[in-house]
Amino acid sequence: MKIKQNDKRKILAQLLKPVAAIAAALMVGAVLILYAGANPVTAYKSLLTGAFGSFYNFTEVLVKASPLWLAGLGVALSFKAGIFNVGAEGQIMMGALATAWIGVVLGNLPMIILLPVTMLAAVLAGGIWASIPGMMKAKLGVDEIITTIMFNYIATWVVSYFVTGPLKDPAGVNPQTAELGAGAQLPILVKATRLHAGLILTLILIVVMYFVIKKSTFGYKVRLLGSSLSVARASGINVPLTLVTTMIISGGLSGLAGMMEISGLHHRLLNSFSPGYGFTAVVVALLGNLNPLAVFVSGFFFAAMTVGANEMQRSAAIPTSLISVIQGLIVFFVLISEVKHFPKPHIFTSKKEDRGVTE
Repeated sequence: MKIKQNDKRKILAQLLKPVAAIAAALMVGAVLILYAGANPVTAYKSLLTGAFGSFYNFTEVLVKASPLWLAGLGVALSFKAGIFNVGAEGQIMMGALATAWIGVVLGNLPMIILLPVTMLAAVLAGGIWASIPGMMKAKLGVDEIITTIMFNYIATWVVSYFVTGPLKDPAGVNPQTAELGAGAQLPILVKATRLHAGLILTLILIVVMYFVIKKSTFGYKVRLLGSSLSVARASGINVPLTLVTTMIISGGLSGLAGMMEISGLHHRLLNSFSPGYGFTAVVVALLGNLNPLAVFVSGFFFAAMTVGANEMQRSAAIPTSLISVIQGLIVFFVLISEVKHFPKPHIFTSKKEDRGVTE
């Protein structure tokens, strides 16, 4: 089937927008690097060397990209439905907490049993944590942006409580749990690296989520809900059920990201194990235009920037915080380019029918 000329232009425009946003952010970043007294060419060259200068560095990019891909998929799904779930960080933490609990308490079980159980627990923990703001949105019309942000802070303190209290390693002094049982630890794919088997599952889920969003009945409901709440209701879609289900899946993906960080890398729950993956995932989803395949590209890009930042700091004496500034600039330029097309949040009034409540 031939693609129409207008469709080709639309596709090209969608591809050029994130590229233009990245280019603009890098140019502004170059100005900041010059202001800091360094050479932008040297700085960006060291950034690339740090990310791709060796095979080990490349595997580190994949390690950093995996949680961004999973959480980015979850954020993209919710945003696609017009639900601004910015609570991925808290959902990652709850998934990690569930992983640590199962991995320590049931640590003697064989891997064939313990690893699937641990994954399921993490998905459920993240999904349940996200479902609470989802139900508050569906039934009471409470703004999900506020509730999901609040739940990030709650999750942080819940994890802090457990790693310093009930789950604290009795043999250690640091705020962390005991080591997970061997059956709850993800196998390493490549020796002498940290690349773990979670990468394979992540890549599979990227493809699965693409078909779910683009080809499935549920994906159609999500897209319709994101485009028009009134049209979704008129089409016979159960808005509250679709909304909450979307939040559960979104949170479940982030919970799985937390599981992979604990099972694949740290092998125990630490008080501050996430460097803000949940917040960066929002940026990844936006840069990927809420498309799972594009999320793969944007997640890889941000992971490369994160890994390369350390080399940039060593070689060009540029603080790693500048990478966060550039990431923020990318979001800024992406939002400017998408301001007319980005899904608007659903605002429910006090009326029951407007909140989507079914009798």
